[in-house]
Amino acid sequence: MENKLTPELIEKARQAKSVEELIALAKENEIELSEDEAKAYFEQLNKSGELSDEELSNVAGGGCYKDDYLVVTPTYGCKEWRCWKCKAPKDELPYTCYDGTHWVACASHSSHCKDCTFYGEKSGLLICTNPLKKKK
Repeated sequence: MENKLTPELIEKARQAKSVEELIALAKENEIELSEDEAKAYFEQLNKSGELSDEELSNVAGGGCYKDDYLVVTPTYGCKEWRCWKCKAPKDELPYTCYDGTHWVACASHSSHCKDCTFYGEKSGLLICTNPLKKKK
Protein backbone atom coordinates (compact mmCIF):
# COMPACT_ATOMS: atom_id res chain seq x y z
CA MET A 1 0.00 0.00 0.00
CA GLU A 2 1.40 3.34 -1.03
CA ASN A 3 1.64 6.06 1.61
CA LYS A 4 -0.23 9.05 0.14
CA LEU A 5 0.70 11.41 2.98
CA THR A 6 3.58 13.33 1.48
CA PRO A 7 5.13 16.34 3.25
CA GLU A 8 3.50 18.55 0.61
CA LEU A 9 0.05 17.09 1.29
CA ILE A 10 0.49 17.47 5.05
CA GLU A 11 1.39 21.12 4.53
CA LYS A 12 -1.75 21.60 2.41
CA ALA A 13 -3.79 19.95 5.19
CA ARG A 14 -2.33 22.41 7.71
CA GLN A 15 -3.53 25.26 5.48
CA ALA A 16 -7.13 23.98 5.41
CA LYS A 17 -9.39 26.59 6.99
CA SER A 18 -12.21 24.18 7.89
CA VAL A 19 -13.06 20.53 8.44
CA GLU A 20 -14.91 20.61 5.12
CA GLU A 21 -11.76 21.82 3.31
CA LEU A 22 -9.78 19.00 4.93
CA ILE A 23 -12.37 16.44 3.79
CA ALA A 24 -12.30 17.88 0.26
CA LEU A 25 -8.49 17.72 0.20
CA ALA A 26 -8.57 14.08 1.32
CA LYS A 27 -11.18 13.18 -1.31
CA GLU A 28 -9.17 15.02 -3.98
CA ASN A 29 -6.17 12.82 -3.07
CA GLU A 30 -8.20 9.58 -2.88
CA ILE A 31 -7.84 9.30 0.92
CA GLU A 32 -10.82 8.02 2.90
CA LEU A 33 -11.58 10.37 5.79
CA SER A 34 -14.76 10.35 7.87
CA GLU A 35 -16.17 13.56 9.31
CA ASP A 36 -15.13 12.49 12.85
CA GLU A 37 -11.59 11.72 11.66
CA ALA A 38 -11.42 15.06 9.84
CA LYS A 39 -12.55 16.93 12.97
CA ALA A 40 -9.90 15.19 15.10
CA TYR A 41 -7.13 15.78 12.56
CA PHE A 42 -8.22 19.40 12.01
CA GLU A 43 -7.99 20.03 15.77
CA GLN A 44 -4.50 18.50 15.88
CA LEU A 45 -3.30 20.42 12.83
CA ASN A 46 -4.56 23.74 14.17
CA LYS A 47 -3.50 23.43 17.77
CA SER A 48 -1.46 26.30 19.13
CA GLY A 49 0.24 27.19 22.37
CA GLU A 50 2.44 25.13 24.67
CA LEU A 51 2.62 21.36 24.54
CA SER A 52 1.10 19.36 27.38
CA ASP A 53 3.37 16.91 29.25
CA GLU A 54 1.79 14.03 27.30
CA GLU A 55 2.31 15.75 23.94
CA LEU A 56 5.91 16.57 24.87
CA SER A 57 6.46 12.90 25.76
CA ASN A 58 5.00 11.87 22.39
CA VAL A 59 7.34 14.20 20.51
CA ALA A 60 10.29 12.87 22.52
CA GLY A 61 9.49 9.28 21.45
CA GLY A 62 7.14 8.28 24.25
CA GLY A 63 4.45 7.10 21.81
CA CYS A 64 1.30 8.84 20.70
CA TYR A 65 -1.74 8.03 22.84
CA LYS A 66 -5.32 9.26 22.90
CA ASP A 67 -7.35 8.40 26.02
CA ASP A 68 -4.75 5.73 26.96
CA TYR A 69 -4.93 4.00 23.54
CA LEU A 70 -1.99 3.84 21.13
CA VAL A 71 -2.73 5.87 17.99
CA VAL A 72 -1.74 3.92 14.87
CA THR A 73 -1.83 4.07 11.09
CA PRO A 74 -3.19 1.36 8.76
CA THR A 75 0.36 0.27 7.90
CA TYR A 76 1.80 0.32 11.43
CA GLY A 77 2.77 -3.17 12.62
CA CYS A 78 3.74 -4.78 15.91
CA LYS A 79 4.55 -8.09 17.63
CA GLU A 80 1.05 -8.30 19.19
CA TRP A 81 -0.72 -8.45 15.79
CA ARG A 82 -3.63 -10.93 15.46
CA CYS A 83 -5.62 -11.88 12.33
CA TRP A 84 -8.94 -10.01 12.37
CA LYS A 85 -10.75 -13.13 11.16
CA CYS A 86 -9.26 -16.07 13.09
CA LYS A 87 -7.37 -14.12 15.84
CA ALA A 88 -4.16 -16.15 15.23
CA PRO A 89 -0.76 -14.44 15.68
CA LYS A 90 1.27 -13.87 12.48
CA ASP A 91 3.69 -16.73 13.19
CA GLU A 92 0.82 -19.20 13.82
CA LEU A 93 -1.50 -18.32 10.93
CA PRO A 94 -3.33 -21.25 9.34
CA TYR A 95 -3.41 -21.35 5.57
CA THR A 96 -7.09 -20.40 5.67
CA CYS A 97 -9.57 -19.23 8.27
CA TYR A 98 -13.36 -19.10 8.35
CA ASP A 99 -14.86 -15.61 8.41
CA GLY A 100 -18.40 -16.79 9.25
CA THR A 101 -19.43 -17.08 5.61
CA HIS A 102 -16.57 -18.71 3.73
CA TRP A 103 -12.93 -19.78 3.99
CA VAL A 104 -10.36 -17.10 3.24
CA ALA A 105 -6.57 -17.11 2.87
CA CYS A 106 -5.57 -15.36 6.09
CA ALA A 107 -1.90 -16.19 5.54
CA SER A 108 -1.93 -13.53 2.84
CA HIS A 109 -2.71 -10.78 5.38
CA SER A 110 0.02 -8.34 6.24
CA SER A 111 1.01 -7.82 9.85
CA HIS A 112 -0.21 -4.24 9.55
CA CYS A 113 -2.86 -2.74 11.80
CA LYS A 114 -5.52 -2.70 9.08
CA ASP A 115 -5.61 -6.53 9.18
CA CYS A 116 -5.46 -6.83 12.99
CA THR A 117 -8.32 -7.75 15.32
CA PHE A 118 -7.25 -4.91 17.66
CA TYR A 119 -7.58 -2.19 14.98
CA GLY A 120 -10.21 0.33 16.03
CA GLU A 121 -11.34 3.95 16.01
CA LYS A 122 -11.82 6.43 18.84
CA SER A 123 -12.56 10.14 18.55
CA GLY A 124 -11.85 9.96 14.82
CA LEU A 125 -8.37 8.48 15.29
CA LEU A 126 -7.19 4.96 14.43
CA ILE A 127 -6.15 3.16 17.61
CA CYS A 128 -4.85 -0.17 18.89
CA THR A 129 -7.33 -1.71 21.36
CA ASN A 130 -4.94 -4.45 22.51
CA PRO A 131 -4.86 -4.34 26.33
CA LEU A 132 -1.09 -4.96 26.17
CA LYS A 133 -0.63 -1.73 24.20
CA LYS A 134 -2.86 0.40 26.45
CA LYS A 135 -1.05 3.16 28.32
CA LYS A 136 -0.28 2.05 31.85
